[in-house]
Amino acid sequence: MKLYDYFEYEAVAEYPDTDCTTRCEPIIGWKHGDPYPDEECLRVFWTIYGHLPSGGVRALMDFDDYDDFLKHAEFFKELFWSGVNDE
Repeated sequence: MKLYDYFEYEAVAEYPDTDCTTRCEPIIGWKHGDPYPDEECLRVFWTIYGHLPSGGVRALMDFDDYDDFLKHAEFFKELFWSGVNDE
């Protein structure tokens, strides 16, 4: 039984919100090295998601460091493709 049938990643922006909290929003098409999406953005980080065979998506790991993200993204890519034909 597979825990996940696909992995993906997305850049995420963190913004200040009410009551001294923050909110996070995905940034579609944002690339490392691009300027922050706007002045209110506190930080940008990367999240790796696993798609559940039963439906839905689970956030697996967040990375502030782009190089760490790349290493882990490669690991998840290899994990997915090594088991893609396993039943």
